[in-house]
Amino acid sequence: MNTTRTFQYAGSFYPDKTADIKAFIKAALDKAVLKGLPSQKPKIVIVPHAGYAYSGQIAAYAYKVISQFNYRNIFLLGPSHYVFASNEILTCSFGHFETPLGTVATFKPQNLPALFKDNDNAHALEHSLEVQLPFLQYLDKNYRIFPQLTNEDNETSLSIVSNFESDFLDNSDDNLLIISSDLSHYHEYREAQRKDKQTIENILLRDDKGLEERGEACGLMPIVIGLKIAQKLNLKPILLKAANSGDTSGSFGAPVVGYAAFAFY
Repeated sequence: MNTTRTFQYAGSFYPDKTADIKAFIKAALDKAVLKGLPSQKPKIVIVPHAGYAYSGQIAAYAYKVISQFNYRNIFLLGPSHYVFASNEILTCSFGHFETPLGTVATFKPQNLPALFKDNDNAHALEHSLEVQLPFLQYLDKNYRIFPQLTNEDNETSLSIVSNFESDFLDNSDDNLLIISSDLSHYHEYREAQRKDKQTIENILLRDDKGLEERGEACGLMPIVIGLKIAQKLNLKPILLKAANSGDTSGSFGAPVVGYAAFAFY
């Protein structure tokens, strides 16, 4: 794995200048006030992935939580927006992922199930993982990432993946799963709030079946995998922050996109 995935979304989803990226993230982390959380390390966080102007402040709540701890191995799991994953989890052969802040090394766990398949084209186009990287880089920890994408809802595949990743997370406190997902898309403000409230309730109840039936999220399958892991490891989800693009942009008349950040302990 010697190749580097070059960044695609600097200047659109997030700033393209190093100083501007750092200034945004610092301000967002400073504004993210957290109270009454458990003292132990979370094993899973759910983070939105829209443009920083819309969801960056919500994402900062999750990164504020993990900034207090050291991790080494980070599973990054998000939806594949541009390439369909047919009974597969799309991995990649890139040795590094790049942003204007530098590069992040990748790794692959041993004994990956067969449904994990490299698809560099899917990763080269995808924004859902790229937008997480500047936050991780800003925290200046010695992370490695295992990038994964899926939009597949095959029950057998979901069980295989969740069992494998449960073992990975349970193996060491150095391991973390970051799930990248926005919530509802392009509804009127009040309808978006209603739909997002249902999705958030399903997540807090660890109700993967209810989430599949009634929830709305672009990373629905990654969240379902996370809930299956939480059930197996008896992790408790805590809602850190929720809002939508109407709240963050001040534009309430147009259709909005929902966001939420969670940590699982």
